[in-house]
Amino acid sequence: IHKQINLSKALPSQESVSEFFIDKLKNQSLTEEEYSYFKKRGEDTLSSWIDKNKTKFQQSDISEHDFSSENIVIDEAKITGKIDVIRSIEDNEFAVIDYKTGSPIDSWTGLNATSAIKANSYKNQLMFYKFLVDNSTSLGSKASAKQGIIEFTTPDDDNNFTELIYDYDQSEMDRLRKLLSIVWYKIINLDLPNTDEYPSTIKGIKAFENDLIDGKI
Repeated sequence: IHKQINLSKALPSQESVSEFFIDKLKNQSLTEEEYSYFKKRGEDTLSSWIDKNKTKFQQSDISEHDFSSENIVIDEAKITGKIDVIRSIEDNEFAVIDYKTGSPIDSWTGLNATSAIKANSYKNQLMFYKFLVDNSTSLGSKASAKQGIIEFTTPDDDNNFTELIYDYDQSEMDRLRKLLSIVWYKIINLDLPNTDEYPSTIKGIKAFENDLIDGKI
């Protein structure tokens, strides 16, 4: 969709988007029953999602931007990635958008153990993207990500589309920067700590991260 807007300066028709989706779906290893199910579900979802977002798309949106050639380094840690959409807010200020196709969540804290872990992972992903944007050469030396957005392309039980908006917090950015540096050092030195004592919960994840930062492991 974004590439088509950049090329033609217009939102592609529902029909062309549907045709593109069906072509991709045909290349998947699906039974006839699975194909019929995903075809109908995909066409219905795409139609609703495009209708909801048609006023948000901008010709200046940068889609699927790949940072692999930019040699970005954060405290000796070499990082790269690809961002779904980088959207200009004003001069040199951007929002980064990541599309998710899984079950939506509507809170950064999560309503249960599984969604809490997802929310934590999504927030870390958006903060990581800020490191990429803020240190990008292709976007300009003054480029800065001011906001991160997780946008779910699958509707919730009420057929509404959800997005999580994160206004970057410097203390959380500083914490992730420490973790990046520590994890990078441990990886290149093959110093991989045992995680068996940490439960697979958000509390266990935070405890593991804190022990890394405090040098306990």
